[in-house]
Amino acid sequence: VVAGVRSAVFAPVNQLGLIIVDSPTGRGHKNDQAPYYHAVRVAQLRADALGCHLVWGDVVPILSLRKQSTIRLASPASAIELLPANPANLTLLQAVSEAWLTADLSASTFILINQLGAGSFRCRSCLRPISCPTCGATPRAINEELSCRSCGWRGPIPVQCSHCGSAVLALGGTGTEQVAKRLMGIFGEPVGIFDHIHPKRPATRLIVGTEFALPFLLSQPLDRSLVLGLDLVRQRPSYDANERAVRLVMQLASLSDRTAIETNQPNDPWLVALARKETRSLTQSELAD
Repeated sequence: VVAGVRSAVFAPVNQLGLIIVDSPTGRGHKNDQAPYYHAVRVAQLRADALGCHLVWGDVVPILSLRKQSTIRLASPASAIELLPANPANLTLLQAVSEAWLTADLSASTFILINQLGAGSFRCRSCLRPISCPTCGATPRAINEELSCRSCGWRGPIPVQCSHCGSAVLALGGTGTEQVAKRLMGIFGEPVGIFDHIHPKRPATRLIVGTEFALPFLLSQPLDRSLVLGLDLVRQRPSYDANERAVRLVMQLASLSDRTAIETNQPNDPWLVALARKETRSLTQSELAD
């Protein structure tokens, strides 16, 4: 038996009969320096060449793996509830989610939102977002400064709009810091932030974080979890946007007793099937597309 990190996939084992890849959807399987390889793909090639069994250990394996495998997909253990939000209200953490959170003031809770910081700044005069001076992308407000994820630029928040010169700037959008501040105002207690900028798990009852935090929540299960902005994840211009959204929810559902999703589309077939734990229909519909 050989156990190891991604390079262990090359281990010279005689009469190899089984390869197990834990969390094949994780980013740690890709080696970003020479020799360049992806441990998941290497495992597939090696299993095919040797005729041995290959097992994927994940809550929601990626569809490209399902096409080549016979997979028994477990339904999430916890209950999943859909919280219908107001489509006219563009903010996250709406009244329906606040009511769900305040229903239990003692439960340990993780609020997932895959946006860092406090959001982005826009000019109230011309309505254009403040852009990065280096690459032109839209930076986000993090720790009282702007940070561009496209080129890595960081700088102070400007005092006027670079497009029209107006000094009336407003913070728009929603990120981890903004949600944490709102929750502190609602509950009157500390709210921790858990993302790659704040990489240590907070010792608070309420935690706001991104996908980064999910692997670190295994050691201490949660009473409940709330997903914000899932509609935005599904609207991204990516062929696996739906799959990524389902993976996030199912990962959270495996870590908490109760899970809720704030959504503007509570009647969407994907979300309804997810709430009903009909994971087989999710897989079949996506593969059919």
